[in-house]
Amino acid sequence: MNIVFAAQVPKDLSSSPEHIEDVYAISNDNARVVLCDGASESFDSRTWAELLANKFLCDPDIKSGWITDVLTDYIEKFDYQQMSWSKQASFERGSFSTLLGVQYLFDESYVQITGVGDTVAFLLCEGSMVDSYPYTHMDEFQLRPRLLSTKVEHNDFISSSDFTYLHNKKWIIDKGRVYHLLIMTDAIAEWILRNSQPDDFLWDRLLSLSQRNDLEELVLSERSASNMRIDDVTLINIAF
Repeated sequence: MNIVFAAQVPKDLSSSPEHIEDVYAISNDNARVVLCDGASESFDSRTWAELLANKFLCDPDIKSGWITDVLTDYIEKFDYQQMSWSKQASFERGSFSTLLGVQYLFDESYVQITGVGDTVAFLLCEGSMVDSYPYTHMDEFQLRPRLLSTKVEHNDFISSSDFTYLHNKKWIIDKGRVYHLLIMTDAIAEWILRNSQPDDFLWDRLLSLSQRNDLEELVLSERSASNMRIDDVTLINIAF
């Protein structure tokens, strides 16, 4: 698994990188990649997204104890008593984030995707789209996504018996063919799925990106044409 390209474009180009609420992380052996998109309206969502991403790299098996560990790390990051009343109120409302995790099991010739929320993975074979997950249609972006939260009551779905079935996908990787896995946050994923059948030209355009400026040029062009929502954008291209 080779990371060909990874870049971000903020919703506000004048903002510094630490204000981007998307967070991605890559394991040292490139066998795991994770992308988390912190919800803009929630309290310090970037910190929550970072903790989730780092936890996934260490342990990709998401379950009740998994999220409890991340919550413990999150609480230790803040001094509640020293917060202003307005920050305390925001903290109490909670932080929320998506998670899209990738694991490549080379010996078993498949890639496993874990998805919570509206961050999306697209599998391409020989430059053509094979499948996407967890969303496959543009209309799904109109629904309120399920997110991982610092509020315990919002994470009940993790302990349900069907969590693994509903939030995981396996894709077979034929070692004799060329595959790419594109993982991305919601604004650019929705832009792609707006085309009911994205064609090879669109994929060629994305696969040809080699520098951050290339992605920025694409995003700004589509924003100015009102084709892409203004939001932080992260795109990662993985080759097999």
